[in-house]
Amino acid sequence: MSSAQGQVGKRIVLTDDHHIVRHAIKTILESSSNYQVVGEASDADTALELAEKSRPDYMLLDLSL
Repeated sequence: MSSAQGQVGKRIVLTDDHHIVRHAIKTILESSSNYQVVGEASDADTALELAEKSRPDYMLLDLSL
């Protein structure tokens, strides 16, 4: 949803063991008001904890984890 309408975009948790990859994806996603990164994790356990706490709309996961 557009932040111009006072609404937050789709909430996303990013999970990848490489910080630079997470940073790049976050930068791309947050350049649009349609997305809000609500958490970042470097491992699956942390990703699950973040999902329980932040209740994101989507999770982007590194398949090799």
